[in-house]
Amino acid sequence: FSTGLPVKGNKRKAEAMLHELRQQYDSALLPVCNAPPRIDDTMQFADYMLYWLNIIRTEVEVDTYASYQSIIKQRIVPYFRQRQITLAQLRPVDIQDFYTYCMTEYGVSNNTVIHYHANLSKALKYALRKELIDRNPMDRVDRPKAPKHIGQFYSQQELYQLFQAVRGDGVEFPVLMAAFYGLRRSEIVG
Repeated sequence: FSTGLPVKGNKRKAEAMLHELRQQYDSALLPVCNAPPRIDDTMQFADYMLYWLNIIRTEVEVDTYASYQSIIKQRIVPYFRQRQITLAQLRPVDIQDFYTYCMTEYGVSNNTVIHYHANLSKALKYALRKELIDRNPMDRVDRPKAPKHIGQFYSQQELYQLFQAVRGDGVEFPVLMAAFYGLRRSEIVG
């Protein structure tokens, strides 16, 4: 984030801005609801997903929680809230329709839907374990197939052009490490 402050003499102001941004980020990760909702046959599936999100908050890493929160609040909750499906009424076809909707309306890939599938599976396994549902509809939902990865590599000429493009740049060393040793980004950074 840009502070809009001159470089010299503004360390305290910049630190105050950083502190405020951190508070905003942390407040976004606060529990979704203060009081536990009433869980019965009339509970909307969208509300259950928010309830489950609140439950797992302390059990996962902050970045994992942020990813779950994004998926649930931006995709799962709006879709199922609009359809007014309760936790008890949820059927495998409802979930399958959700996957199809995401791929056609949002243009997300199978890999993205696989992430949605993982969240829904975990949430509904929890519901089954806590006897909130009698059966897990995810047992009858087809997980999308991950596309087969076909690796690609640069030709000698393409590597030469790449080396010329990064010469003298801060990314030169990481690019050379990746090209010569086939290291991944995380390995190079490590």
